Amino acid sequence: MLFRLPGMMIFGGDTALSICKSLGAGAVKILGEIVPLVPFGVFEGGRLDGVPLVTKAGGFGKEDIIPNTIEYFRK
Repeated sequence: MLFRLPGMMIFGGDTALSICKSLGAGAVKILGEIVPLVPFGVFEGGRLDGVPLVTKAGGFGKEDIIPNTIEYFRK
């Protein structure tokens, strides 16, 4: 049985870059922002091609970003 990952949240720019490289993603197509400075998009290429992705820099942000991200993935 195959499992389809519904989406991924990554916190920290260096972490996001490392994960993208390890998954073979050639790019992340940015589609918009959940809140200012918290972009969402999809992986392009690699093992998670087309899977939604939300990234957030590690040094800022409100506590509600995780519930907001979960709501984004549910839509």
